[in-house]
Amino acid sequence: MQGPRPSDDKMNSLMMAARSIVAEKGLSALSLRTLGKASGWTLGDLTYHFGKKQYLLDAFADHEAKEQIEAIGGFTALAKLMTPLDKQTLAALTNLCIDDAVSNRRALSLSWFELLLDHEHSDATAAAIESVRKEQTAAWQELLEQGGHPHAGWLAPAIAAFVAEETLHSLSLGALPEYRLLRNANIARMLDGVFPASHALDFAPLIDRLHSQLRREPSDHSGRRGTISQAIGDLVATSGVGAISHRAVAMRADVPPSTVAHYFRTRADILHAGIEWLYAALQDGLQQDMPRGPRDSMGIRKILDPASGAVVRTLSRVGHQISLAAARDPALAPFAAMARSRRGRHARIVFPGAAATGNMDIGAAQVLSLVASGAHITSGTWDKTMICSVAETIENIIKYSLRSHE
Repeated sequence: MQGPRPSDDKMNSLMMAARSIVAEKGLSALSLRTLGKASGWTLGDLTYHFGKKQYLLDAFADHEAKEQIEAIGGFTALAKLMTPLDKQTLAALTNLCIDDAVSNRRALSLSWFELLLDHEHSDATAAAIESVRKEQTAAWQELLEQGGHPHAGWLAPAIAAFVAEETLHSLSLGALPEYRLLRNANIARMLDGVFPASHALDFAPLIDRLHSQLRREPSDHSGRRGTISQAIGDLVATSGVGAISHRAVAMRADVPPSTVAHYFRTRADILHAGIEWLYAALQDGLQQDMPRGPRDSMGIRKILDPASGAVVRTLSRVGHQISLAAARDPALAPFAAMARSRRGRHARIVFPGAAATGNMDIGAAQVLSLVASGAHITSGTWDKTMICSVAETIENIIKYSLRSHE
């Protein structure tokens, strides 16, 4: 049971201390006890006001959501000064929105993505997340309508989702020239129509260059090494990158820690083997997870449905977890680069309607994947209404692209 709410000043001070904990160590590190140590409050006082950890998490989500909405308002006011709103200006604003979140509000962005990627949202936290998604979409729609854009209704949620997805990747990769070039190319393609026009930029060299950040030979997954690699992959999928250690892997594989160290000397060696195994296993599963029916828009609806499409959502979630971990640990940046470079790799399965047009290239695949994935992680309530809304946005992107290149 919760007690009376602390005064606004005290609550803000507590939530800023909570943000510091979450931004530095993750949401799992936030508790009444750790908050007490960081803020100087006694455990008794915090228990009196919040009752239990879930109420603290709900208060934290509410505070961070209000901070996000305030930041959205500030960005929108600035963006309204940019007229006329042509494609170049819109691309610049999209980049600015991402860079502002990464450079000027980094701790808030880290804590917000921790909340978004948490598997167990309470109703209160889900409502806070949903309020930010709606505000982000409304802000972009207002800008587009003010600029006279004829497709503001579906382009606004697409940009909002894209910005969210790329903000997460930019937290760990923003300093890499290869990534920034790829991000700029994705933005341009999204605004021009995702399918390539004549003489369109070839995305493949940029993607290959980003993927090459992880300079490692493919792992051997045979014998005991393969068994341990599978245990690592399972641990990453269920507990996240932050849970990986020699001891944790040894417990999952039921072998001594010295055996894990024999095959995988460093934590980076462990991560490489486990992530590589996980991607290979999920790729095999993806072929069985998707329908074999007509090549229409049902692919995206199935993949977004909580009752199906589990494999590709796991692929997406692992990529998000790697990016968030790499934002705190630069040693993991090559793994984040690998995960980002793989976006869109399975688009012909996930977006069969787009593939059926014959116009799909890796640039189109990346944009569609980034929009769908960003929409998924920023939705507080993932129900059939939301699934249909995201699917409709994807379908409209495809229809607009086909018309723009006729």
